[in-house]
Amino acid sequence: MNDSFAKLPWVDEVALILVYFLTAWLVGLVVKSVINRLLSMSKIFARRGHSNERERTLRSLLSNAINMIAIITAFVLSLSIFVNLDTLIWLVGFFSAAFGFGARLLIGDYLAGLSFIFENTFSVGEKIELELLKPIEGVVEAVNLRTSFLRAPTGELFVVPNGEIRTVRNFSRGKFSVTNIKLK
Repeated sequence: MNDSFAKLPWVDEVALILVYFLTAWLVGLVVKSVINRLLSMSKIFARRGHSNERERTLRSLLSNAINMIAIITAFVLSLSIFVNLDTLIWLVGFFSAAFGFGARLLIGDYLAGLSFIFENTFSVGEKIELELLKPIEGVVEAVNLRTSFLRAPTGELFVVPNGEIRTVRNFSRGKFSVTNIKLK
């Protein structure tokens, strides 16, 4: 029975596809542990403004990006079993251009989020003001790749796409602070 099963024409292709995706999964596991070790030994977080949330965000960002690249590579390699290489390159180029054009606002939000995280423009717990259609002032509750969450003094929660943020006024940084004191 094993001989008749091994003679089926699709068994080799399925086995190769399984090997590709198993390799991608293993790469994801190895990369996650390597990134955790590298970032724990790194001096990136020794600078002013170190926060556990920022460290956690960077770890997740790096491991997810490499894991996504491994899965996409496994998918393209699996597809190359059934599709001619010239056609495959043309299709990948066409769909990536179409996706990039169609999702340019979303991609802009993610790229702005990357710059906010790596440049440490503002952190969770800091009081900032964002210049949008009207100025929004509040305390940063969360920052992720796509959006920033800002709690206003009146209690409202603003969810701002990172691609719309152009000017940030940070009240929590610097040597100076304004205080009003009334003496009688």
